[in-house]
Amino acid sequence: MRPRLVAPQTSGPEPRLRASGVAWRRIVALAIVGLAATAAGFVWAPARTWAGALAAVLFALYATLGAAAFAAMNQVSGAGWHVVFKRVPDALASAVPLCGIALVALIPGALDLFPWWALPAEALQPRFSLEALVARTVAAAAVSALLVALWRRESARLDATGEPRHLRRGARLAAVLLLAVGYAVWLLSATWIEALEPHWSSNITGLFRIAGTLSAGVATVTLVTVALRRRGRLPEVSPAHLHDLAVFQLAFSTLWAYMWWSQYLLVWYADLPEEAGYYVARLSDGWSLPFLASLVFGWLLPFVLLLPRVGKRSEVNLLWVSAMILVGQWLDLYVSITPAVCRQHPGVGLAELGPLALIVAVTGAISARALTRRPPTPAGDPYLAESVAHR
Repeated sequence: MRPRLVAPQTSGPEPRLRASGVAWRRIVALAIVGLAATAAGFVWAPARTWAGALAAVLFALYATLGAAAFAAMNQVSGAGWHVVFKRVPDALASAVPLCGIALVALIPGALDLFPWWALPAEALQPRFSLEALVARTVAAAAVSALLVALWRRESARLDATGEPRHLRRGARLAAVLLLAVGYAVWLLSATWIEALEPHWSSNITGLFRIAGTLSAGVATVTLVTVALRRRGRLPEVSPAHLHDLAVFQLAFSTLWAYMWWSQYLLVWYADLPEEAGYYVARLSDGWSLPFLASLVFGWLLPFVLLLPRVGKRSEVNLLWVSAMILVGQWLDLYVSITPAVCRQHPGVGLAELGPLALIVAVTGAISARALTRRPPTPAGDPYLAESVAHR
């Protein structure tokens, strides 16, 4: 029987999380190093750096959207177990607008990456044009940012008042947000990744990217939650919460791997030149190592490490698994984008790590600031007592 929705009584204002000076210095140092490496990359290899910047921005956008989708999914289903750490996906979602702005800012410099840019307009399909690129990017980023802002506002009102009407409004917004995230991820993937090779397309790509977004989102939420718990910032998070987070990681990474294999298997079986060329380019000239490594880090190692029950409840194991999944998702974007731009032997250097470090630092700073602006425990949430008692 589901417990009655009653907001817990509090004796006073909840203490807020505070990021230490060491943490802020590390974020600033990472941002400075990333900015310097990115600037050097633009001088040394501009096309490769634009590709690295595109992979980094999409990686951050997908991870933050995935965190928001994970929290929205729990809210729509009426789940209460996640409330003790719901501040984490809420804070990560606060970086969605910045990631959207960063993607829009890439448009002027990234145009040279698209092979259709120099072709006459009459030789192109309508979807391959500057107008379509701008419209799709701005629409997907703006709608996602708006819905995230409205959803976070209802969450803040619920925490402040504990009124059930804010819970119902938040659930309705969460349902719309889930649909918007799925459509935005599919639209941005088709606009920015598939358009790099306009002669190749796959009906599975949209679902594949959505699965990757969910996998990256849950991995990011788990990584931050475990890190805060180890520092005593989220004491209500129990081994049972860690266990369930691990189950979601296992589920979404396996869904992503299933989509990965389904797309590859169908192309391999059909063996059509216009389809097989995509994988031939990624299984030759040294690209096979990062291509297969994305599957190893994104699914195989996490699958093995999360199967035992003890692995699902180990903080150290969850930290490693979350990091592996995020590495696998970034590698997947890297091998999806860079071979279409730079066919030479692959490598990971300033062009790839500089933009990644910069966007991770800025996203981390925004998320850390959002975490410190509200108490870590959502005292007004009616499901808090159920979440604390979750075993």
